[in-house]
Amino acid sequence: MKKASYCLYLVLSGWLMSYTGMSQSSTQGISQKCIAIEFNHNVEFLGFVFFLGSLGSQYEQTEDTYFNGIKKKEWHAFNLSLYRKYKSYQANKDLQTVARCIESLGGSSLIRLLIQVPEFPHATLPASMPKEEVLFFSSTNDSLEAYSHAQEFLQAANRFYKEVHFEKYFQENQRLYDHSMEQIRKNMPPEGFIDAMEQFYRRQFDGYQLLPSLTIPAGMGFGLQLTTAGKTTILNAFGSFGPQRFAKDSLPDMGFANPKRLRELSIHEFGHSFVNPIIADLPAELTESTKSLFDTIKTDMEDQAYQNWKTCLDEHFVRAGEVMISHNLGYSQEAEDLLQYYITGRKFIYLPVIIQELKVYNQNPYVTYASTVQKALEKLQKQSNALSDRADTNGLWNSPEQIQFHTEDIDIFWKVFDKMYPRIQGSTLQKEYIEAGSAGLQNFIKNRIESGNKLAKTIRKELDYYQAIRASSLSIASRKEQFYTCFHNLKQLYPEAQFPDVYFVIGRKNTGGTTFKGGLLIGAEMFGQPTATFTPRIPIDYLDELISHELIHFQQKYSKNNSLLAQCIREGAADFLGELISGAHGNQEMYHYAEEHKQELWKEFLARKDDNNWQGWLYYSKDTSRPKDLGYWMGYKITQSYYQHATDKSQAIKDILTIQDFTGFLEKSKCAELFVNP
Repeated sequence: MKKASYCLYLVLSGWLMSYTGMSQSSTQGISQKCIAIEFNHNVEFLGFVFFLGSLGSQYEQTEDTYFNGIKKKEWHAFNLSLYRKYKSYQANKDLQTVARCIESLGGSSLIRLLIQVPEFPHATLPASMPKEEVLFFSSTNDSLEAYSHAQEFLQAANRFYKEVHFEKYFQENQRLYDHSMEQIRKNMPPEGFIDAMEQFYRRQFDGYQLLPSLTIPAGMGFGLQLTTAGKTTILNAFGSFGPQRFAKDSLPDMGFANPKRLRELSIHEFGHSFVNPIIADLPAELTESTKSLFDTIKTDMEDQAYQNWKTCLDEHFVRAGEVMISHNLGYSQEAEDLLQYYITGRKFIYLPVIIQELKVYNQNPYVTYASTVQKALEKLQKQSNALSDRADTNGLWNSPEQIQFHTEDIDIFWKVFDKMYPRIQGSTLQKEYIEAGSAGLQNFIKNRIESGNKLAKTIRKELDYYQAIRASSLSIASRKEQFYTCFHNLKQLYPEAQFPDVYFVIGRKNTGGTTFKGGLLIGAEMFGQPTATFTPRIPIDYLDELISHELIHFQQKYSKNNSLLAQCIREGAADFLGELISGAHGNQEMYHYAEEHKQELWKEFLARKDDNNWQGWLYYSKDTSRPKDLGYWMGYKITQSYYQHATDKSQAIKDILTIQDFTGFLEKSKCAELFVNP
């Protein structure tokens, strides 16, 4: 197997003297550290067995794609070629034994073991191996049982190695290993990479080693550390970074020619050796008290094989370290892009809290990493405690202070837009905006955005419009205090109110606002600043009125009724109560028309109020002779009249939000009196 060393020359910085007790004289000059690179014989066989015994049949059949749009078959092309060649051995008992061990014991522990034993097919436990290295083979930490199981594992692997004549694999694929080593050498992390990592974590190790692999599934990586004779080396075992090309008649490309990915993965996997011990030493009660935060992201984490809160914490802090170290190395834009990808694409939603604390730590040499981790987790603990204040399991809050106004989808959209411009591509919008978006954006797809291609078509058709609303959409984040004021006003008027998070997204100009189970959805592209030459669909100054309208919809607890009367009251009540908490509503022109034609509208409404056909009154209308959505005005008049006639205003608001008998409510409102001819 190929080996190499890539040396980085590191100036020992001042913090090392502070945190390691070194004297000034002992740090004069330059210290050399090398990243050793090795394709490990045993690790290659381990990866081969894992894919053959556990993953091959699944990936051979699937037509699924990964988040980046690449088919899984293409992503794992090399492994699948081996699977097809060797799948006749799937019933082999030794293969099944080894594959089960890999699945149950995990890659990191087995890799650490295999780099310490002789090469297959002669692998056996050395007499000098500490028992701690094999204890993971016993669920009860019984050293004798662990030793026995470890030997059985190695013997089964030795036999299967011989059975498939795996030495021929290395002979047949030597050129792929040679070319891959060359790719990795050319794309190694820049000088200063280890220095930046050690400075950030304020800790050193004795050695660093990369274990690239052609058989570990592409995109997979393992961080581990090994101590020998008092010297600790941390290792990063990883598969390729993308699809592989390996036909014999062409120049191979095994997917390692990605310096950005190599740097990020090295920082990530090496980072586990710095981070994991700190997380393990946190007070047990602190870790336990934050476990409820895992429930929020459990599905997303389990999809990535992170099965518990402890592992999830490790991953959050390691990824936060990646972002900070990239910043420190001068890759600020890449760091920000990586952060957004982790939050929106991978759902590591607690990173902002962690990053905030790490920024303080990064600037203060007198603060320890361990204390910073604990402080960040204490802040997360407050979020965990707040979860107990949830009004229900749908993610509603009892207090306005607890809600979040999400504008990250707007930022992502404009980054993708700038990347594409002037060529607006549906595939890019699909992969880098829609699929990377928040939970809110995912719920804005059906019947609204629909797809990246349809969004691209709308943008191309109305490119000037989208460019005109850009500044307004980006200003939404600065308007949050206005929104909070409206939410607080509702709490004062209606103490039983429940508050959802609010998501602002960029869509296809077909929806200003709507709701889904997890919050309010606002189509930010609908709002803009009117000028002499530009008229937005809705002026940006009406945004708080629209949010208030949608907030009222979240409070409504009505009986099932699809009549025109019921639907007009639903919308009109949202306008009326939304006006009470925001000071206005956004339908002024239509309301002005309705007031001028109120008698004829009332007469028409009475004739149709029990119909299930809303045509001409709500939403889409073919009638261009009058404004659409006149049902909003009619419902407004009904609920306003009910409120004005009530002596107990608080009870009136509750009545308006909990109507079970719409006909009875209309009668009690005394609204008919408003339409008597003067």
